[in-house]
Order: sequence, then C-alpha cells, then structure tokens
Amino acid sequence: MLQNLTHLRELSFSFVSISSELRVNFSSSLTYLDLRDTGIRGNLQSNVFHLQNMRVLLLGDNENLTVSLPKLNCSILNSLRLLDLSRTNFSAALPDLIGCIGSLNSLDLSYCQIFGVIPESTGNLTQLTELYLDNNHLRGKIPDKFSISQKISSLSLGHNLLSGNIPNSLLNLTHLGILDLSSNQLSGSIPPSIFTIPTLSYLDLSSNLFTGVGQDLFVDSNKLQNNAFNSEAPWNTTNNVSISYPDFTQLKLSSCQIKEFPEFLRNSESLGFLDLSNNMIHGEVPSWFMSKTLDQLLSLNLSHNFLAGTIDQLPITPSLEYLDVSSNSLQGPMPSSICNASILRILDLSNNNLSGLIPQCLGNSSQYLEIMDLGNNRLFGTIPTTFSKGNSLRFLVLNDNQLQGPVPRSLAHCERLELLDLGNNKIDDKFPVWLETLSNLGVLILRSNRFHGVIGNCQTKSPFPLLRIIDASHNELTGALPTEILNNFAAMKSSEDDQKEFQYMKSTFIYDYYIHSVELFIKGGEYSLERVLIAQTAIDF
Repeated sequence: MLQNLTHLRELSFSFVSISSELRVNFSSSLTYLDLRDTGIRGNLQSNVFHLQNMRVLLLGDNENLTVSLPKLNCSILNSLRLLDLSRTNFSAALPDLIGCIGSLNSLDLSYCQIFGVIPESTGNLTQLTELYLDNNHLRGKIPDKFSISQKISSLSLGHNLLSGNIPNSLLNLTHLGILDLSSNQLSGSIPPSIFTIPTLSYLDLSSNLFTGVGQDLFVDSNKLQNNAFNSEAPWNTTNNVSISYPDFTQLKLSSCQIKEFPEFLRNSESLGFLDLSNNMIHGEVPSWFMSKTLDQLLSLNLSHNFLAGTIDQLPITPSLEYLDVSSNSLQGPMPSSICNASILRILDLSNNNLSGLIPQCLGNSSQYLEIMDLGNNRLFGTIPTTFSKGNSLRFLVLNDNQLQGPVPRSLAHCERLELLDLGNNKIDDKFPVWLETLSNLGVLILRSNRFHGVIGNCQTKSPFPLLRIIDASHNELTGALPTEILNNFAAMKSSEDDQKEFQYMKSTFIYDYYIHSVELFIKGGEYSLERVLIAQTAIDF
C-alpha cells in the first residue's frame, strides 16, 4: 500500500482506519505526514527521519507501529517542528541527540514505554512550546537545564519513575501554563515560587513523596524574581507583600503533605478542578473560598484530610459534577441545598460524622448521578423513596449508619445499579427479592440489619443474572433457602472471561478513576475489600 509517493509534499490520513503495514518510498520533498490513529502496524521505516524538508511528523495513537529512532542527523532534521509518536511501540531510551533538533515546537512521546533518563540536552530546545513524556518508565532526576529563554507552555512528565527535587530551572519557564509532575517519586518540599508563575493555569503535583510546601515565599518582590526566599509561611499574607498569583483552572495537589488550605487560590476565578485529597489540612474550609463565585467548578476532592465543619460550608454549585469529601470530620445534617447540584455524577460523603436525615430530593435531584456513597456516618431515618425512572445510579452505598424502615421500591427504577450496600443499619423489611429485576446488579450487601421472614419466590426466569457477591448474614431470615435463586446465580458460575480476573469495579470521571470498596462477613469474620474485583464471588446467608 502507498508504494510510491516520490512527488508528494503533504500526506494526511489522520483518524481514518488503514490497518496495514506502512511501506512507502517517501518523497524527499515531503513536509507534512499525518497518520495518527490509522491502525498502521509493523516497523516504521527509518528513512522518514532522514527527510530534510520534513516539518510535521504525526504518527501517534498507532499501538502496533514499532518505532526505532535511528542515529539522528540534526543537520538534516533542522526543519522539523512537530513530532508526535505517542502511543506507539517505542520501547527504547530517549536519545540525547533529541535535544539538538533546535527547530522543534512540539514533542509528544507519551505512552511510549520509554525508559532511561530525560536527556539534559532538552534544555537546548529553545523553540519548544509543548513537551509530553508522561506515562513512560523514565527514571532519574528532572534535568536542571531548562532555560529562561525556553518557550515551554505545556510540560507533562507525569506517571513515570522520576526522583529528586523539583529543579529550580523549572521556575524559569515564564510561559508555563500546564505542568504535570504527578505519580512519580519526587521528594523534598514543593518550592512555593511554583505558585507564582503568572501564566500557570494547570498544576498537578499529586502522588509523589513531597514533604509539603517550603516555608520561604513572602519577601520583597526583587528577591522573588531571583528565587531567593527566606520568609515564614508559604501562602499567608501577613507580610503585606503583593504577590500576583495565577488564575488556576486545574490544581491537583493530592498526597503532598499540605497542612493548610492554599490561600493562593484567592485569585482563581476560573477554577474547574481542585484536588487536595490525602493531605493534612485541618479546620474548616475558609470563608473566603466559600465567598468565591466558582461558576466553573466541576470537580472538588478534599477527601482524606482533617476537615471540620458542615456540608453547607462547601461550595456546592450548580456546575458541580464530582464532590468527594470522604474521610474527614464533617458533622451536622445533609442540607437540601446539595440537591441544587443538578448535574452531579459522583457524591462521596462517606467516613464522616454526618447526622440527621438523608434529603428526599437526593433520589431525583440529578439524572446523571452514578455514585452516591454516604456510608459510615450517623445518618438516621429512611432511605429516599424518590429514585425516578431513567436515572443513572450505578453504586449506592449507605452502610454503617442508623437507617430504618423498608428498602424503597423506587430502587427498582435504578436499572443501571451495579452495587447496593445497605449493611449494618436498622432496616426492617422482608428480603427484597424484587431486586431480581435489576439485570446489572453485581454486589448486594444486606448484612447486619433486621431483614426477617422467608426469602420468597422469584418472579422472573433469570433472577439476579449478574449477581456475584451477596451478603445477607446477621439478619432474622427464616425458612428454606430457595434453590431457584442459587441455581440462577449464573455470574458466579461463569469463568469465561479470564481477562477480568484482575479488573476492579470502578467509575471513570474525566481522566480519574473512582474505585469502590465493601465490607463482607466471610466465614464468620469481617473482611474489607478495598477494591472489588469484577471476577470476585461470595455468598453469605
């Protein structure tokens, strides 16, 4: 296919399926080649890197295309502007000579299984505006060779094995708008000056080994420009120094050992994503943050901290789609204002000290709600009876509360429900055999309640078709166990899909995952499943 293209200057088949091996006699005058996501496979011919007029080379999203960089001749490649080999079968070290292609504006080698270190010569790429090396196997330190003359606006090094401190040279990148260093092994303190880069709008430092934020930010503005800091607190304003903070749109500082709510967010009027989870933040969410408009806030994750206060002290806006404040010390009732988040998809308030009733409006406040986790609180009253038809609920977790009354029949409207955990409450009802109609239900936890009487007969030919885990222990059920239920637990008997053996029940939100856990009684003992395997099975009556 495409055997002879000796006179072609531009070739583009981006996002069109080709599914063939690339065997081409490229024209020496070729300047633009775009074969992204076309399904090409085999070995990329090395002569494509010897075309001295090539300006744009885009081969990304071809997982079956094997790329081997030849010994680069920088005098030939001095016209190359854009190079995209992302999600190809690269599997090699990044050659140091990549830094001599001084004409490069954009380099994308993400998801390429690259190993080794980042060459220090990348600091020579003065025309580079975008550098994506994320999701590889890169080790060692981030080079301290970035220059103030560089024009990098997007730098993504996340999901590697990088170690050491954040180099000071990164703070010289005055055009930087996107910085992703997440999921590495970086250590030391976070330099406070990183929060004063005026162009920065996206910052992700989560899941590293940081010891918090350095204590040396606010001195006079002349020293700020020279990265010489020696003051007390990283983001207080007691020194009356005027600092211009960036307007963050996305800020992710999960697992960074942060002890205070970052005051530099005062200037962020465009905040869309905020993740401060797994830190050591104490006290209430500051009033100045609550007073912000936050019209664009889509995702708020403050889980696993030491936050106090109540739910109505959180910025629950109509634009909110993801709210996770689990594992804190929040208390008080759940306000009905939480139902104003009408496009909410994920709500996790678990592992707090919440009390009072669950607002009835939560059952039908959002047709988009997929996850509602209110487990391990002190909620009482009944479960909302307002679950409406056509809802999107997939995971409903209400365990370890003081809920009473029956299981609401409106749960039959939750046709997408995969996990229902009502364990360890005071629910007083007969066994809800009518849940048999939920064809996606895989996990049903009813343990330690007041379910009573006989289980009853099923009304459908294939009851509970996908049920894999059921725990109805520690109740007051009586009578014979219907054999028709056990005989129809088809999902427990199936071993057809071995590929699911190590997959977990999870939900996807943008680029993040929400992983679910449950507690079971197995052989008389309590057992916590922090992650529920799709292939896991358990029965306890």
